[in-house]
Amino acid sequence: MSNRIIEIENNETSYYFEVADDVLCVDNLKCYFPGAHQLQYNDDGNVRTVRVVNNQLELKCHVSKYRVSFVDNESCDDLENIIMSYFRCLYTYKEISRLLAKNYGIQYSERKLKSFFKALGVKRKNIVETPVELIVKAMLEIQASSGFNLGYRSVWQRLRTEHKFFVKRDTVLTLLRIIDPNGIEARSKYRLKRRQYCVAGPNHLWHVDGHDKLKKFGFAISGCLDGYSRKVIWLEVATTNNKPEVIAYYYLQSVLNHNCVPSVMRSDKGSENTLIEVIQIALRFHDTDSRAGYNSFLKGKSTANERIEKYWKQLRNHMTEFYIQLFKKMQERAEFDGSNNIHIECLRFCFGHLIQKDLKRAMKEWNEHRVRQQNNQKSPFGIPNLVYNWPEKYGGRTFEKVPDEKLINEFMYECAEEPKLYSDEFKTLIDIVEPELKMPNSIEEAYVNYKELIVKIQRFQDP
Repeated sequence: MSNRIIEIENNETSYYFEVADDVLCVDNLKCYFPGAHQLQYNDDGNVRTVRVVNNQLELKCHVSKYRVSFVDNESCDDLENIIMSYFRCLYTYKEISRLLAKNYGIQYSERKLKSFFKALGVKRKNIVETPVELIVKAMLEIQASSGFNLGYRSVWQRLRTEHKFFVKRDTVLTLLRIIDPNGIEARSKYRLKRRQYCVAGPNHLWHVDGHDKLKKFGFAISGCLDGYSRKVIWLEVATTNNKPEVIAYYYLQSVLNHNCVPSVMRSDKGSENTLIEVIQIALRFHDTDSRAGYNSFLKGKSTANERIEKYWKQLRNHMTEFYIQLFKKMQERAEFDGSNNIHIECLRFCFGHLIQKDLKRAMKEWNEHRVRQQNNQKSPFGIPNLVYNWPEKYGGRTFEKVPDEKLINEFMYECAEEPKLYSDEFKTLIDIVEPELKMPNSIEEAYVNYKELIVKIQRFQDP
């Protein structure tokens, strides 16, 4: 056990702590700094926050001076919003308490949480529902957008988290039977016999794959999913998902964001995965476990990459089918020609940001929805975000390997390429043809912009 001295300061004073193995108990910190929230440190001009794991602050071995931040009156509103967001995502009191401690270093007992919600008049049962007129209006808006194929549980989740409505699930089901009876019947007919899937814990196996259902319209989707928790690691759209440098960017950015290297990556045999295979093996080359080095990357048939292949069906039902039908109708009306590069670039420019926004929403909703328990299945059930961050509750353990940030940044510089929604050349053309064009905020605005751009570009090319 190695001990060293660190300095922790605020605006008024500093204290020196002797720490062992680069960890400091949160309770010990709060004895000297009442109301302490987090520890921060300076890393080459960037302010970074120390992680809290099991009520312990994980200090950096190369940092000897930290600054403490507090939960003051100005941040109370933020804290209330954080707790309410967890509540709307249907986390239990115990789960909320755990997430506050892990993600923000805030100690909130279950009893204190119950008092907090009681003071706000918020209840789990016997709730006073939002007026039905507002609920119906919001559900009609969902039906008219990329969520037209959502089931009643997903609609209920979106009403609670995005619209912040208080509504019972049975109410949503009753209204959806009136609004979309054909959709209810079609979804109820789907049944699938699944074989068992078993992984030991989060970050043990990441599944990566591309989703090509919108590719003929110019939108290439790439995604990655944690096998144990079903948490979506990344979900992005760009002009390509076949370029190894673009997939490497997604992978390296996710490693930095999650502060871990997965034990194993799994992909199909496509050439777009060649760079992440080399990088994954390099990052795990000096580890000593059985899956280190060359064993840390698996390749096989797409049908065997079952976790993410299953998710693609969910994504199509929840989002991409809407855009497929929309673009097909534009083709039928001769408004879009897939063989015309100008048409494809216009479609990317007008609809790309909306598709990316819908993907982020689909990813957030999936990671916050509760997976129901299934018979004869060994995989844990629960909320993917929670299963990922708290595997001990479900009989698992995390397999994360802390990345070498310097090496990651070198790979990012040498091997990765930031993805784009449209080409730089087309953006230059737009600046000439329509310099004051604003990015659309709705499908209707995107459709109008697309038609106007096609006409203006044609006039520009044929004066």
